[in-house]
Amino acid sequence: MRTRCCVLALALLHAAAVGIAAQVRLAELSGTVTDESGAVLPGVAVTATHVGTKTQRSDVTQTSGTYFLAGLDPGVYEIRFELPGFTPVVVQNNRLAIGQSQRLDTRLTL
Repeated sequence: MRTRCCVLALALLHAAAVGIAAQVRLAELSGTVTDESGAVLPGVAVTATHVGTKTQRSDVTQTSGTYFLAGLDPGVYEIRFELPGFTPVVVQNNRLAIGQSQRLDTRLTL
């Protein structure tokens, strides 16, 4: 019985370690979008495109002007910010590393 408990405990520890390792592989991108006066902008479409694989992740800014993109593969990204009535902003060559949590604040102009 004791052997079974040890084997079960080791299996659970292994599963937890694999889960943690998988999470650390990925990166996150977050920030706040404002206008020229510094007021936050809700409803901004934020799209991150991985340059190598062309995969995309998207979010829309909240009433606080904030966005959050999780689970991004490491690599180089093009980040696009769009809201009708404002000039789109495109951030090129934004590199995300393994396990990185990057903050990217942006200002849109009319």
